[in-house]
Amino acid sequence: MTHILQKSLLWHQKHTKKTSDGKVVVKAKGFTLNKNTSIDINFDSMKNTILNENKKEVVIKYDNQIRMNGKTKNLQSVDVTKTFKFNFTKRQIDLAKSSDSFIMTTPFI
Repeated sequence: MTHILQKSLLWHQKHTKKTSDGKVVVKAKGFTLNKNTSIDINFDSMKNTILNENKKEVVIKYDNQIRMNGKTKNLQSVDVTKTFKFNFTKRQIDLAKSSDSFIMTTPFI
């Protein structure tokens, strides 16, 4: 039976987890996770953001995305840039109850 070993939750639509069978699952709403984006958006980057709070956002470039021009209804290839923000603003880390393997959080009052 598989169970979750570690989980990093930045927001309900931005989370990642490691399971006991070695799988790493990354979910980020609004972003296509492929070889290029997984370098910047992965388990370690989300976990480090929660612990260190150094990096607050990552700019992701998608080359040659096909979009439809609203006026002419023609398809065109455009370069798109999206910003993935690591926002962890709903809860605060309780260092007294946290350890190396577990982070306890409490809501802001």
